[in-house]
Amino acid sequence: MVHVARLIVLLSGLFVSGSFYATAQNREIDSLKVLLRDTKIHDTTRLFLLSSIMERVKVSDSVGVHYNTIIGEIVFRNLRNRRLTRKEKETYLYYQAFWYTDKATELFSARNGRLVVYYLDQAIAIFRQLKMDDLAWNTMINKGHILRKMNAWDEAISAYFTALKHLEASGYMPGVAAAYGAIAQVYDDQSNYPMALTYYKKAIAGYRAIEPREAQAFYEEAIMLHNLGYVYYQLYDNAKAKASYLESLEIGRKYGFSDHMAFDADKIGTMYLEEKNYAEALAWFEKGLEYAEKDRSRNNLLLSMGKLYFEKKDFARSLGYYRQALVLAQEWNDPGVLVTTYYDLYKTYKALNRPAEALRMHELYLKAKDDLKKDEAENQLLQQQLKYDYEKKELLSKAAHDRKLAAIRTESEKENVRRNAAIVVISVVFLIGGAFLVYYFRQKTRMNASRNNELKQKLLLTQMNPHFIFNSIDTIQSLIYNKQEKEAISYLTKFSRLTRQILENSRENYILLSEEIAMLDNYLTIQKLLYNNHFTHTIEIGEDIDPESLLVPPMLTQPFIENAVRHGLKNKQEGGLVHIQYYTRNNQLHFEVSDNGSGLLNEVQRHKSLSTQITRERLQSIASRTDIVIQTANIVDDNNVVRGVKTWFEIPYVYNT
Repeated sequence: MVHVARLIVLLSGLFVSGSFYATAQNREIDSLKVLLRDTKIHDTTRLFLLSSIMERVKVSDSVGVHYNTIIGEIVFRNLRNRRLTRKEKETYLYYQAFWYTDKATELFSARNGRLVVYYLDQAIAIFRQLKMDDLAWNTMINKGHILRKMNAWDEAISAYFTALKHLEASGYMPGVAAAYGAIAQVYDDQSNYPMALTYYKKAIAGYRAIEPREAQAFYEEAIMLHNLGYVYYQLYDNAKAKASYLESLEIGRKYGFSDHMAFDADKIGTMYLEEKNYAEALAWFEKGLEYAEKDRSRNNLLLSMGKLYFEKKDFARSLGYYRQALVLAQEWNDPGVLVTTYYDLYKTYKALNRPAEALRMHELYLKAKDDLKKDEAENQLLQQQLKYDYEKKELLSKAAHDRKLAAIRTESEKENVRRNAAIVVISVVFLIGGAFLVYYFRQKTRMNASRNNELKQKLLLTQMNPHFIFNSIDTIQSLIYNKQEKEAISYLTKFSRLTRQILENSRENYILLSEEIAMLDNYLTIQKLLYNNHFTHTIEIGEDIDPESLLVPPMLTQPFIENAVRHGLKNKQEGGLVHIQYYTRNNQLHFEVSDNGSGLLNEVQRHKSLSTQITRERLQSIASRTDIVIQTANIVDDNNVVRGVKTWFEIPYVYNT
C-alpha cells in the first residue's frame, strides 16, 4: 500500500532519535501536481497522487500540512456519502487513517499530547477495522512515543508492550525492533540503565533480522548502537561504550549518515578527553568536524574542541572554538546551549585575564539562565507593584482622613457633638443596611449553589443514567460469558475511563475541546457495543479550530448525541450513522449532530425538549447566555423524503491561556 513505508519512517524516525528521509526529486513532485490538475480524475486516484506527494515531503512543514488538509477534505466529504460501495468505503477509511497519523505528526508535542493521542487512537481503530494489524500496532508505538514525551511512563510502556505482543505474533520485524528500541528509551529516560541495555540489544538484533534490509533499518541500528554506547558510558564501561560508538560510526560511514557520524565521533573524543588522552581526543573531534554539518552536532564538537584546548591551557585556541560555537548557538537560539557556551567563554576570558569580556560573558550567561523564568519574575513584579500602589493609596487616604479630623477638632464643641451624632446615626443605618445586604447575598449564594448542585445532578443523570450503566455492565458480562475476554477488557477499560471522565469533568465549568471530543468518542464507542455495532460514528473538527486552545462546557452536547442513537436510529438494524461536527461561523463555535434514521417523532420531540431545557439552564448558569437557540429539524432529500434528523446550536467557549 502507498503509505506503509512512510508510516514506518514516522514510527522509528520522527518519534525516536532522529529521522531519515530519502531525497525527493522536485521533478517527481511537479509531475504529480500536473496530474492533480485534471478535474475529471476520481477522488480515489486523487488521494493516491496526494499521498505520493506526501511521501516526498516532510509531513510537519507547510507543504505537508497543505496537502494533508486537502486529503482530509476529500476523505471526510466522501465518507458522508451513503451510496459508497464497500471497496470505496474501505479505500476512503484507509486514507482517513493516514490523515489522522499525519495530523498527529503535524501537532506532535507534549502541549498537544492529548489531541495527538486522540488522532492516533482514531487511526488505530480504522486500521484494525480494515484488518491492517501491522499498521495498527506500529501506530500504537507512535502513541507510546507521545505518552513518553508527556512523561506518562506507565502508559507509554503499556502501549509499547501491547504493540510488541502483536507484532511479535505477526513476525513483522521492523515493528518489533522499533518497539524494543522505544521500550529501551523509556528505561533510559528513567536512568534504569540495566533494563535499557537489555532492550537496546534486542532492538539491534531486531533490525539486523530484517530481510531485505534497506537504508532505514541500517540507520535505526546505528541509532540503537549510539544509544547503547551512551548506556555503557553511564555504567562506567568506556571500552564497551567506544566499541558501540565505533560500530555505529561504521554504519554511518557506509551509508553516508554524516550527521550521525559526527555525534559518534564527539562521544568517542569526549571519553578520551576525560582520560586525558588529548591526542586521541583531538583526532576524534577533528574527524567529527569533517562529518558535521551546520547543526547541533557541529556545535557540540566546537564546544568539545574548546574544552580540550582549555584543559591544555591553550586559551587562545580554546577561545576561537568557543566563539564559533557561539555563532551557531545564536543561530539556533537554543537557551540550553547558549548557557553552556556563555559560561565556557566566561571561563576562557577570565583565564586570558580579559576581565571586561569575561564580565560581559558572565552577564550573558546569567541572562540566558534567567530567560526561562522571565515571565514568572515579571508576574511577581507586577503583583508587587499592584500591592505597593494599593498600600500607598490606603496610606494617603488615611493621612487625608487624619487631617480632616484635626480640622474638625478645631471647630466648636457643639458642632463637633452634632457631627459625631450624625456619624453615629449614619453608622447605625449603614450597619443595619449592611447586615441586610450580607443576609441577602448569603441567601442568594446558597440558592445559586443549590441550583448549581441540582444542575450537576441533572447533568450526571443525563450522562450516566442507570439504564446506560446496567446495560453497559450487562453487555460486558455477556462478552465474558462468551469467552470474548479481550473485547470485554477493552470495553471495560473504556467504560471505566468514561465514568472517571464524566465524574471529574462534572465538577468543572469548562474543559478543553480536545478532552470533550475524546470523551464523546469513548461514549459513542460504548454505545456501539450496546447496540450490537449497528451504527458507526464520525467526529469532524473544522480546519480553523484548535481543540487545544478552546475551553467548552463539558458534555453539553451529550444529551443530543444520545437522542441521535436511542431515538434517531431506533428502527435501524444496520448501516446507522451518527455524524458530529464542530465548526465556526461569524467567529462563534457551533455544534451539529445528525443521524440517518427515520426522522422526528413525538416521543423524540418530548425527549429533546427535556434535553433542551437542561442545556439552557446549564448555559445560563455557566455562561449567562440566554440568546442561544437550539434547533432540530428533519433532513430531507430532493424528493422531500426524510433521511434523518440534525440538531445544531452555538457553544460558548473561552480561550485556554
